[in-house]
Amino acid sequence: MTDSLTVLDRLLAAGISEDRARAWLTTGVLVDGVTVTDPEAPAAPPARVVLPPV
Repeated sequence: MTDSLTVLDRLLAAGISEDRARAWLTTGVLVDGVTVTDPEAPAAPPARVVLPPV
C-alpha cells in the first residue's frame, strides 16, 4: 500500500491539515529535491518530502 502514497497522503500523515497541505502545494514541495505541485504525485517512502520556507 505504501507504493501508492501520494505527496498529499504524506503531508496529511505528517499531521498537516488538508487545506494547509493543498495551499503549500500551490507553491511547491520538494520530493527528493524536485519541486512538485501535483497533490497526486507519487511520494512513497523512502522519498524525502520537504516543505521549503515560504
